[in-house]
Amino acid sequence: IARLGTHVPMGNADIWLNYWNLWWWKTSLVQGQSPYHSEMIFFPTGVPLGLHTHSPANMLGTLPVNVLFGVGPALNLAIFAGFFLAGLGGFLLAREYTQKALPAFLGGLAFAYFPQHVDQATEHLNLASYWAMPLFLWALVRSIRRGGRQWVAATGCFFALNALLAWHNALLAIPLATGLAAFEYWQGSRPLRRVTLDLIGAATLSLI
Repeated sequence: IARLGTHVPMGNADIWLNYWNLWWWKTSLVQGQSPYHSEMIFFPTGVPLGLHTHSPANMLGTLPVNVLFGVGPALNLAIFAGFFLAGLGGFLLAREYTQKALPAFLGGLAFAYFPQHVDQATEHLNLASYWAMPLFLWALVRSIRRGGRQWVAATGCFFALNALLAWHNALLAIPLATGLAAFEYWQGSRPLRRVTLDLIGAATLSLI
């Protein structure tokens, strides 16, 4: 914690790719250029970066810190905020089912500091950024159970955020959401037609 401004997690190789990503997004956006093409690589023709691992949500979310304090603090902010937000999302999802604070807190703690998460945090910022997944599932459950525009909007926005953090995590969320939605469908707390329309609305918002 005392070295957030001078040190970054010790990865073997890809940590520097993410370090470069943060520098490149700051450089390109400040200069009014697209971060999805760079003339600095294979100059003067440059290269398209559409298939490069960007994690746009992390790049944009940490941009103010990146501009004011530099790449290292921005990278550390994204990593450490990811642990906190993963714990918060895990807590909210677990509390939705347990209705008890302590088990939900323990569930959030276990989800936030799952060994795979800790390991990815030293190397792959995009794969370590799965904190929007439990928030998406939590909003999905509330949308199915309660309805309401706010939960439909939250479901769509959190899924889109998953994709903007890492496409891998968005793809992983789909089978989880399908299973959870099927379970909630089976409970039948709201009319099937209303639930289906809400899910279509959330999916449409997410695509937009």
